[in-house]
Amino acid sequence: MSHDPLHPPLSEFALTTEETDAIKHALALHDSWKLEQVGMEPVRDTLKALRNRIKYFHLMRQKNLCCYCRSNLYGGGLFTIDREHIVPKSHCKPLTYEISNLSVACKRCNMEIKKNKTSLFHNPATIKDTHQDKDSYKIIHPNFEVYEDFISRTQLQEGTSVLVKFNKRKEDAKTEFTYEFFKLRELECNSFDAAQGLPQSTSTQTAIESSLVSIAQGDSIPLDTFISLIRQAATSESDDDQKNSSGINTLPKDEMNKFITAALELYAKSVNEQYTPIGHDRTLSLPAPRAQESDE
Repeated sequence: MSHDPLHPPLSEFALTTEETDAIKHALALHDSWKLEQVGMEPVRDTLKALRNRIKYFHLMRQKNLCCYCRSNLYGGGLFTIDREHIVPKSHCKPLTYEISNLSVACKRCNMEIKKNKTSLFHNPATIKDTHQDKDSYKIIHPNFEVYEDFISRTQLQEGTSVLVKFNKRKEDAKTEFTYEFFKLRELECNSFDAAQGLPQSTSTQTAIESSLVSIAQGDSIPLDTFISLIRQAATSESDDDQKNSSGINTLPKDEMNKFITAALELYAKSVNEQYTPIGHDRTLSLPAPRAQESDE
């Protein structure tokens, strides 16, 4: 078994005798997960409680984030969070209730992308025996590896303006496969400029994004330099909408203050605390998923 670097450790999750017996009953059925089937009636309440316990245990381990894309799951329920089977239960039924084969994911990553695919294993035929070995997987393993050792998600939201950026911390096969498999590029966005009616790819966009990404990667930026960079980025020599007396195009004062306030919040966090990915306490609203629970 690979080292477990997360907290609380997997070893702290213990099954009761009643839960163990209920799992044995479920595994004897054709579908070991669907609670609504008639055959589940004797153990339905026990398994329902167990599955909730599994979900909240893994939410603690993942810090309320999707184990694959780091979207915020805090406060989400049936329509947001899936109990994720890393090795799909359809591929390996005996691992259906194995705590090391479970985690939490958003509907996008689980239902729309991963589904029942086995291409994320090096050898699907032997994964039952090697499922606790992180090297058996092409993806970052949700339980045996720290996601942020490979990829960090930088996220800033001010009202309706959102910046999302994934930063590859390692240049290796797992980083690349996870990034491509879960289509993380599709989640990246920068609507700060668009929200202000500014053209894309301006100095504002470039400076703000590069500053936030640098801080997210743990780089040290002097406070004066940081503020100066943001202020300078708000001044552009582009066209003719809001030019001041010197003929320079600037952001409105109240919008500039929004940028500076949000940026300084992030700066203070990086200076006063050990760096934690922004996704841990910043929210990005995702489109409402389909009202269907997959839990693959």
